[in-house]
Amino acid sequence: DIDAFVAGVGSGGTITGVGRYLRKVSPQTSIVAADPIGSVIKDAVTTGSYKYDGGSWFVEGIGEDFIPNNCDLEVIDDAISVSDKEAFEVLQVLLQEEGILGGSSTGTLVAGAIKWCQKQKEPKKVVTFICDTGNKYLSKAFNKSWLHDNNLLDQEKEGNLSDLINRRADKGE
Repeated sequence: DIDAFVAGVGSGGTITGVGRYLRKVSPQTSIVAADPIGSVIKDAVTTGSYKYDGGSWFVEGIGEDFIPNNCDLEVIDDAISVSDKEAFEVLQVLLQEEGILGGSSTGTLVAGAIKWCQKQKEPKKVVTFICDTGNKYLSKAFNKSWLHDNNLLDQEKEGNLSDLINRRADKGE
């Protein structure tokens, strides 16, 4: 009894397998791809064609420059683009407010689910996965210096020289 299922595309296996199953048992459920900006999946789903322009993204595990053989685009109803910044910001919220240490693709899926819900005119029941752990991303996704270096986190304004300091000895950086 869900309105939408949101997943990413790496090999395409998860969204295709779950999508095919949901088509049989719950045909009214929308299958939605959450796709990093720069990947070709969203264009392939929403326009039926795509062109890879050499884009790149920091999110690991999902997003492609081609359509994987395992990915059946026919089961995907919609797609949402998610910026790296949105994905990494959601990871911070998941950790701080929910105690969930998710990886970068988790940030994309949750951000994609939120963005899809915001487009709706009425409340929907939406399911996505916490599909990876943040344990292997501690030096990136949960490292404030790395996030600042890659423009993935807004700089906190303190109104003094610390505005310009990226790595602070007093914070163990």
